[in-house]
Amino acid sequence: MSANAPPPSPSQSSEANDEANFNLQGPPPVSRIWEGRAWALEVVQQPIRARMCGFGDKDRRPISPPPCIRLIIFDPRTGEEIDYAKVSDLSRLVLNVDLWNLQGSREDNCVKHNTTSPSISSVVTTVYPPTVTGPTPATAAPLPTYNVANLPAYASQTYASPTTSAPPSSSSAFNNEDPRGYSNGGSSFGQRNPSYPPYPQYQNGYDPTYNSRASTGGSISSGSQLRSARSSQDLSGPKDTQIAKNLIGSASSSAFRLVDNKGKVGLWFVLQDLSVRTEGWFRLKMNFFNLSEFCLTEGDSNGSLQNPELFSEAPCLATAFSRPFKVYSAKKFPGVIETTDLNRQFAKQGIKIPIRKVDGNSSKKRKGGGDDDDEDGLDEED
Repeated sequence: MSANAPPPSPSQSSEANDEANFNLQGPPPVSRIWEGRAWALEVVQQPIRARMCGFGDKDRRPISPPPCIRLIIFDPRTGEEIDYAKVSDLSRLVLNVDLWNLQGSREDNCVKHNTTSPSISSVVTTVYPPTVTGPTPATAAPLPTYNVANLPAYASQTYASPTTSAPPSSSSAFNNEDPRGYSNGGSSFGQRNPSYPPYPQYQNGYDPTYNSRASTGGSISSGSQLRSARSSQDLSGPKDTQIAKNLIGSASSSAFRLVDNKGKVGLWFVLQDLSVRTEGWFRLKMNFFNLSEFCLTEGDSNGSLQNPELFSEAPCLATAFSRPFKVYSAKKFPGVIETTDLNRQFAKQGIKIPIRKVDGNSSKKRKGGGDDDDEDGLDEED
């Protein structure tokens, strides 16, 4: 570059940073073997961006596009998937979602804000010191690695993406467990990328002694030492702060048996009702649980177990992180992502997903030429 060349504009620098963040590699997915089957999650449709919703409920906008996660159940020896049409009770297959930071190294579920001022500039996000669980028993030896991307169904399938090239795919790792399929050591990542920092084990991501250090009104005691998730600022006093969830909406979902836009039947989780209060870069962490004995119907019969009893402890069978997505302020939000073919296909099957009108002649357009164009031409399919 010439010495007299002008420096890059702020917008150019921002675009370069966004590109780097979008392609930042995160923790690899985790799969487990339970009841003779391997269980894995594949984030088929990744979140890309969202508009922050602050602390009001009047104008909450969901993450765009809606994340779509496919549940993969297969024989760990052959890699052959089960017949998903025979799964008898989908309500017991549950996905839980948490908000994590850009690197995928810690939770970003909570945010503290100044209750005396509605200004979003007073928001400070924070993460509490984690509680480290006990070490994994020495008897729990990891099983051979299995890359979910090797499955034939979605080896090369891609959906909406903000970048021209996807980051390198990470391999899944099976964790061996006791005969019932339960793990005593908490979630852990196997076969980490050497450049990725060690993954801390959390117990819900919070310090259990926090309640004893917080007042009954939910405010933070003045002696608490907190680690800020992003740039922090001093608040006027402990009585003026309150802790709130940063990720709001439906953070849990049961599975749906759906046909995708390629005509393949599968078990899907569609997260169309998730919003983030504050701007910044985040990832979603998906944890899959099976709440009861897994049952497949045989032939045309209804199977012997239609309503199996719930487990007293539900095993977490699979974990996956989304790619990073950016949450914008209302003024800077560029708008929702165009409706994908996968969304249109799911909407036809009864999933409530906002669909952008093709003709663009929407009666729902905001009057007065406001700053928000992200809901223009959107209908919600019932």
